[in-house]
Amino acid sequence: MKLNSTKPLPYDNSNNQIYNNPFITTSTRNDDEINNPPNKRSKFCTSTTTTSLASLFNKQNRHKLRRRINSISTNLSYYKFPKQDEFNFNSQPNFASSSTRSSTPSSNSNSDLESLPDLTDDDELTPENTPIKKLPTINFQYLELPTLKPPKFQLHKPRQREISSKISIFEVPEILHKIISFVDEQNSNLPTESTPIRRKPLNYNHAMLIHGDAEIAQRATEEIQEQLQPVYSNPLFNCLLVNKLFFKITSDIISKKFYFSNEENLVKFINYQGPKTTSFQPKIFILHKLFQTRQYLFDKCIHYISFKQLEWFELYMCPKLFPSIEIFKQAGSNLKKLIITGSKTIDDNFLISISLHCKNIEVLDLRACEYISDFSIYQISKHLKNLKIINFGRKNKGHLISDASIIKLINCCKGLNTIGLAGCNVTDKTVFEIAIKLPDIERLSLNNCPRLTDHCLSIFTNPNTIHCFLKLKVLEFRYNSQLDNLQHLIEFKKRQEYKNKIYLLIELCEDLMAKYRAQEQELDNIISMKIFNDIMVYINDDNDGDSNYIDLLNR
Repeated sequence: MKLNSTKPLPYDNSNNQIYNNPFITTSTRNDDEINNPPNKRSKFCTSTTTTSLASLFNKQNRHKLRRRINSISTNLSYYKFPKQDEFNFNSQPNFASSSTRSSTPSSNSNSDLESLPDLTDDDELTPENTPIKKLPTINFQYLELPTLKPPKFQLHKPRQREISSKISIFEVPEILHKIISFVDEQNSNLPTESTPIRRKPLNYNHAMLIHGDAEIAQRATEEIQEQLQPVYSNPLFNCLLVNKLFFKITSDIISKKFYFSNEENLVKFINYQGPKTTSFQPKIFILHKLFQTRQYLFDKCIHYISFKQLEWFELYMCPKLFPSIEIFKQAGSNLKKLIITGSKTIDDNFLISISLHCKNIEVLDLRACEYISDFSIYQISKHLKNLKIINFGRKNKGHLISDASIIKLINCCKGLNTIGLAGCNVTDKTVFEIAIKLPDIERLSLNNCPRLTDHCLSIFTNPNTIHCFLKLKVLEFRYNSQLDNLQHLIEFKKRQEYKNKIYLLIELCEDLMAKYRAQEQELDNIISMKIFNDIMVYINDDNDGDSNYIDLLNR
């Protein structure tokens, strides 16, 4: 083996400096320790200019070298990676290791490397590489970002609907139908004429005769009944926007009522209809005070409506409209309430046709229908057995309705509780038939019946008919100036109040009310005189059953 003739360099602590290691930097915490870098020793030298380093590592200096290595290892905790691009983990290294540097193209260097001897005698004391303290292992942990406060106005993301095991009552169609029906009954205002508690007085004198107090009479004459205002809002409209189930049930409930009190709105409804429009199947059909509405509009309106479920049909003051008989053929036995007032089109044939198809009618109101006569009333008495309310009142052509048809109707319909015969040509016989045959009568209107006499009033106080009119609450005798003896009405009213606990309302015109108050005052005077006479007789009677005063003193 051939060795290079190299001599070891003289040992000098001042020149034995640390090689520039790019992987570590020194900290500036302890300047004394940094200014005294430790000596390095290696087993192989990669530089081509260095000579043998055997003289540097003799046995005398080994203990010193160990102490310095230990001092270096204690100071490595202050070392850290420099902030240079070559030490960035994402960048490419621009430096070469000691092994790559040694591979420079030089034949002399290669021969020198092969000829370098082992400079250490003890492998345990001399490490193979330069001893550097191991860096502490770095445990990478997940970075936790600081929690930021949410902004004041934050968009709420739609949350997925939580599926609950419990069933809401609003998901049960039967219960929901009951709830919406209750809302409809509370908030729907049908355009109908309400029955007044008492008719408005004709004038101030009439009010004074009725109430007997100036303040109450003045307030009664000035009082104006509230007119029904059209309602454009309805809670059911909001129910249509909840969900599909609400929409389906609410639409079904809304379609059960069809009513208009404005011709303009009726025209809008007709123009809105199309081939895809859902046809109505109402239970209630009301047209209220459409005075100028033509027949062709009514025909277009009913074209989109099915009347198979119709229970209430009303044309209130629509004089130019004639309801087709096909409507009542579809309704059949479902129809229970028929109100047609002020019509100039319907006649006896119309009424007879209805009685043939709708036999379950309970309310029949044909006020001011002047073409209805005894003939049709007599015919309907054969078919309509369930009538409870009838009204044939009128101002003109009252002679067309007489006792012949009314008595027949009374005998066939024993469940009647309200009868209106204002302006009809009925007599006292009709009043007697009502008293005997109708025990449940509650309201009786006999206004402007010129053929009535005082004899009909005796039925109210006759001992043989004392069981009659026990439920009567309203009795109207207005514009019957031929009646004079109203004492029977006075006695009947007091009997209803004291015995049957019913406050009877008697409606009279101004003339009859004046007669009524005068006769009432006379009756009160007669009763007062009778009471006074009875007291005087009791006081002055010697045989009253009491002991004699003189005998009482002698005792």
